Amino acid sequence: MAAAFETDRELLEAVRANRQDAWAQLVSQCQGRLINFARARVSNPTDAEDLVQETFTSFLNVLAKDGRAIDNLEAYLFTILRNAICTQYRSRWSRSVCLIQDAAWMPDAEDSSDLAAHIPASGPSLSWCVSQREQADLQREALIGALQEIVQAFKQKLSFRDLKLCDLLFYSRLPTKDVAWIMDLNDSSVRVFKHRVLKQFQEKVAATFSASESCVIDPTNTIPNIWETCRPTCPKYSTLGRFIREDLDPVWFEYIDFHLTSFGCHFCRASYKDLMTKGGSEDLSKLQDRILHSTIGFFTQAE
Repeated sequence: MAAAFETDRELLEAVRANRQDAWAQLVSQCQGRLINFARARVSNPTDAEDLVQETFTSFLNVLAKDGRAIDNLEAYLFTILRNAICTQYRSRWSRSVCLIQDAAWMPDAEDSSDLAAHIPASGPSLSWCVSQREQADLQREALIGALQEIVQAFKQKLSFRDLKLCDLLFYSRLPTKDVAWIMDLNDSSVRVFKHRVLKQFQEKVAATFSASESCVIDPTNTIPNIWETCRPTCPKYSTLGRFIREDLDPVWFEYIDFHLTSFGCHFCRASYKDLMTKGGSEDLSKLQDRILHSTIGFFTQAE
């Protein structure tokens, strides 16, 4: 039996090297979380499975065309799946407001937070397009890095109130008055916190780029747009496992409980359900076989 790949980076490198055992591990590792997410948003189980299969196929297409690193494999797959659901079930999604996270503004599927998507269509040269793409990649890395640094500081200080505020303000994009009511805080305190985080974000990005490059970044819109790319407040899959076993410090346990139940992060709830139902599922086994069979052509063509 082939050895398991321990990190996402090792797994992705092996898939890019056309290792079918790596692809089988990736599908097995992620399909349960994805199907739980899809089933929570799509009423027809067959449609949910089709969307998950489409997600894996789209992911392979991206890997074949783009050699860039993927920072968070789970978040990347969830984003592909969510966009597919938004495209096919946009009206139903907009009517399904039940959790705090559902109050978030749902962007059009055609909208893109990718800075490279806004290159003017005026017949630019190939070298100009490549330069713009490279600059967009650098900017995106700086934006993600700045956001992760801010959230990591809250985690290190065990500032779980601040993590909750970040979830509500930048993930769900709730108005400050609603956040104040949920958190039992003064509205002005929430406004001050939001202003402070936005200022920190601007300063960290400005430290990476020149003033002329960073001044075009609007943090009020940029932070929510890149949040799902890295999902900095979401607990790791292994941490969710410790939460289920009640093997966490009380402050961490309370925050994750808020993140799952009160805030209602759809992505983490899907992973939580996957962990709760581990132990083998005939439906998941059939879905995995279906996905592997439908994608085998990507690997046989490359041999």
